[in-house]
Amino acid sequence: MPLQNDASLWTFDGALPPRLLKTRYGEPVLFRQYNALPIDEGANNGFGLHTITTHEHNGHNAGASDGGPHPFFYPGQYYDYHWPHILARHDSLNTTATDPRASMPCTPGEIVTVSLPGVNPPTSWARQTSVCPTSGTVNIPGDYRETMSTHWFHDHMLDFTAQNVYKGNAAMMNIYSGIDRGHEDFNCHYNDPDNVNLCFPSGTDLSWGNRDYDVQLLIADKAWGQAPGLTGQLWFNIFNLDGFLGDRMLVNWLYKPYFEVRARRYRFRILNGAVSRYLKLTLIDEAGNRVPFHMVANDGNIMEHAIPFPNAESVNLPTQAIAERYDIIVDFDAFQEGDKLYLVNLLSHEDGAGPDETPVPLANLLDGTYQPDAIDAFGDRLGDPAVGKIMEFRVKGYTGNDKSMNPQDYEVGKKKMIPLPGFSGAELAGAIHRTFTFGKADGTDSIPWTVSTDGGQGFGIDVRRLSAAP
Repeated sequence: MPLQNDASLWTFDGALPPRLLKTRYGEPVLFRQYNALPIDEGANNGFGLHTITTHEHNGHNAGASDGGPHPFFYPGQYYDYHWPHILARHDSLNTTATDPRASMPCTPGEIVTVSLPGVNPPTSWARQTSVCPTSGTVNIPGDYRETMSTHWFHDHMLDFTAQNVYKGNAAMMNIYSGIDRGHEDFNCHYNDPDNVNLCFPSGTDLSWGNRDYDVQLLIADKAWGQAPGLTGQLWFNIFNLDGFLGDRMLVNWLYKPYFEVRARRYRFRILNGAVSRYLKLTLIDEAGNRVPFHMVANDGNIMEHAIPFPNAESVNLPTQAIAERYDIIVDFDAFQEGDKLYLVNLLSHEDGAGPDETPVPLANLLDGTYQPDAIDAFGDRLGDPAVGKIMEFRVKGYTGNDKSMNPQDYEVGKKKMIPLPGFSGAELAGAIHRTFTFGKADGTDSIPWTVSTDGGQGFGIDVRRLSAAP
């Protein structure tokens, strides 16, 4: 990407590649965010608003710390977000914290402080300080089946979320747990079913949170301008209310980057950080053959089974919508030093209202039948330049001992990673049922997008009220 000036990019700490926050269950986070954006709201290179509010996507957080679209703050101010990092059902399931699968990773001998239920949960809570035992975990209350891993946080400003996120106000976050501790050789589940650590590819140097073989991939399409004074600068069409599309696919804010990998297993945490574009990803080698891999988590939740790709139903990952996270494991052990592999996007868009119904066939892309950059005699695009290879992997030799779990052992019919929580038929029958329809029914110029509920008239967002609490 061309060199950007300060008005074009609004990132955390002004840093690229984007920041990563490492946290763990049982240890609350106080996230103090300072707004150091320009005081002049016009100092934005044409888009974005300097008032911000940050949403921790998918987190179990109180309303005041959820980063709603209206509690924004101005340049020169800061806001304190409290992210408790508690498990769901902490007030009704495993309330005495006796299940080792619901746990916080720690370093043996480390002094840790966690929130635990008091005498009368959930109304009474106590902060308990203890020494981390040799097991390397401290139990916490709640449902271990709701353990989450790959999160992100981003601006949520009313009417300006897309613009501010597009400018870079977004970052990823890993939440570590006893189940997903970021250590591939510590009390592994595949060695002993009584152990809770799934031992995903990561590393071994740290007691928890290793990232040698655990890599974030933030994927988003961007565009840069051609007007005088804005040549090469990040560009956005603020008048396109159907959804803006960029013509360059970036991975961690790099255009068609390469990444050196050792010939062993890796975990990739893939975030669709675009504002309008959906993805359909696959992995190929230099000859165009699909490379097998496993999907082990989606939207932060570790799955019950590792799903192999390609498989009988699909050769590509499922369509990845905006803000979704897919965790996959790729084994590069079958390749030699010097081999190259490619992450490929096959889903095209004609506009930002939604993707094409079917992905571009890989064969058509490889033989040139589909040309992403094709333009007709009138200057209109025939293809989508965001289709094609978006990242290259370069294989290096590996002489170490890969201790990470083999996802093949956790395919359907074999071992389980985290069983699905599920619900009973009685719970479903007794639940309140509502139908929400999102679209443009009854929209206006000022509020083009609406929500209708149970067949009722569409309405625009009212940030002062809570209309439904599913």
